[in-house]
Amino acid sequence: MKCKFMCQATKRVRLKARKCKKARLCFWCGRKTRQGKGRSERLTKDHYVPKSKGGKFIVPACYQCNQAKAARMPSDFAQIMHLALTDGPPP
Repeated sequence: MKCKFMCQATKRVRLKARKCKKARLCFWCGRKTRQGKGRSERLTKDHYVPKSKGGKFIVPACYQCNQAKAARMPSDFAQIMHLALTDGPPP
């Protein structure tokens, strides 16, 4: 049962990541970014689970969220930011 839940959660996260990337939205805060020269204007690549903890899956994130998340696990970062991880794409 745990595996089935985890697989469904992973699918939701991946779907949200794809939608965010296509719409140029930050996965974490939902902020729209634009293609600019400044790093604060661009989407960055963020490891959903930190690379130091074995993460390989990449999500789009604004520079501010990527820096704030650092090497935190998604659940820890969500608690800090009061975010829902898998509630679908941001508005």
